[in-house]
Amino acid sequence: MTGEIIAPVRRSRLVRYVEMFSEHRYGRSVLAAIAFADSSFLPIPRDLLLVPMALVRPKQIWALSLICTIASSLGAVVGYVIGYGLWSLVGAGLVDLYYTVTGTALVPIRT
Repeated sequence: MTGEIIAPVRRSRLVRYVEMFSEHRYGRSVLAAIAFADSSFLPIPRDLLLVPMALVRPKQIWALSLICTIASSLGAVVGYVIGYGLWSLVGAGLVDLYYTVTGTALVPIRT
């Protein structure tokens, strides 16, 4: 050491809030809900809560990762069902619209 004094790092209010929330009794449930929503319909990265929870509770990192994996997989299934259901309402019309605008097929058609 050279005898330099290093000033303590000031954390933002958001970081303190996420750390506080990661220790809350519903923290795991919210982590699962965020992972589910991220995979299905809402682009909120689950890492915003997973990383502080892993830093606060390093011995539970595998359990937290498992929660994220299961909730994310279930959210992906729901996202697939949403996409499958909306294909006839929105998707087919969009493909037809882009095909008529560009005049080229998006997928080569075999004849």
